[in-house]
Amino acid sequence: MIVSLAQLREHPGAVTERDLQAVDTDRPLDHGARTLHIRCGHDVMHKLAAAGFEGDFLWFADPYVQGPVPRAPTLEAFVRIRANYLEEQHAAVDAFGKLLESYRDLDKARDYEAVNIWMEHDSYDQLVLAKLLDFFSDPAKRPGRLRLITVTHYPGVERFIGIGQLPAEALRILWNDFDDVNERQLVLGQSAWTALTAPTPEELLELVNTGTRALPTMGRALARHLRELPSTKNGLSLTEALTLRILRDKGPMNAARLFGWYTNHYEPLPFLGDAGYWAVLRGLARAKEPAARVDERDDAPKEGHRHWHVELTPFGERLLENDADWLRANEVERWVGGVRIDSRAPTSWRFDDDRGAVLCA
Repeated sequence: MIVSLAQLREHPGAVTERDLQAVDTDRPLDHGARTLHIRCGHDVMHKLAAAGFEGDFLWFADPYVQGPVPRAPTLEAFVRIRANYLEEQHAAVDAFGKLLESYRDLDKARDYEAVNIWMEHDSYDQLVLAKLLDFFSDPAKRPGRLRLITVTHYPGVERFIGIGQLPAEALRILWNDFDDVNERQLVLGQSAWTALTAPTPEELLELVNTGTRALPTMGRALARHLRELPSTKNGLSLTEALTLRILRDKGPMNAARLFGWYTNHYEPLPFLGDAGYWAVLRGLARAKEPAARVDERDDAPKEGHRHWHVELTPFGERLLENDADWLRANEVERWVGGVRIDSRAPTSWRFDDDRGAVLCA
């Protein structure tokens, strides 16, 4: 959905007076051209309004880091696949209608004089960026000017996770770091999207090994994405393995605290929101041979998943010691981009962390 930032500023309660006093909103930085700001979430929408930006805002937030991202014959077919996953695993409501609207809103970008893409360095953002660059690689879909920022750090922020951490005034400072998207970046986006949606991971690994010089942050994010493939050692994704390691290191805890440890201390490149993380926890706990025990507490208050009590099982301990294999012990079906992982198949694609290689075994 495209939202007017100028109208948002005027909406009672949308932007607080304190926010408006924090920045010089009398000088909109995006003044003078019909402008669209694209972000893979709405975490900075109100801050952009508070910072005095006056263009329009589009949140394009299909989380390609989880669920099937296969090649499909039509946009509607692709969105239906994505929506089915989000409704099942993220409890999304009317996911198809909302997703389809956001994809169709991309077509409106060509009507703007300038489009600014706000991204950060993690795989959530970079996979969405690959899609956007692939889309805009078609000159007929491109606005008059296409600009990009990929934020990797911010002065004074010890552990930078995302732009949403930053105050409104910081967005005005970041404005000076935007660059025009060049042809090499558009080509890289096409290559990344093609590799991401491929049914096997070799093409993605080849791209990672190039260093993606046009956008170094993309190569690092894609490398992290590949580690969501099952490990050759125990069949766990890196997210699953880190979760079990926290429980071994720190002991049982509620899910909110576990997510905090995962995001702020263990995950090398934070990319998951809490809804995605709860899906990982459910997968670990609901298997025939569970690696974690989760008390979901039917009587918990709203946002009850945050109150889940989580602890490691003996089988989880064995997995961490590489004495068992998650895929061989359980019926597991999940996706890493376009790669379908199905433990019932004779072989599955895996990631060899020691060699940095993928293999089908």
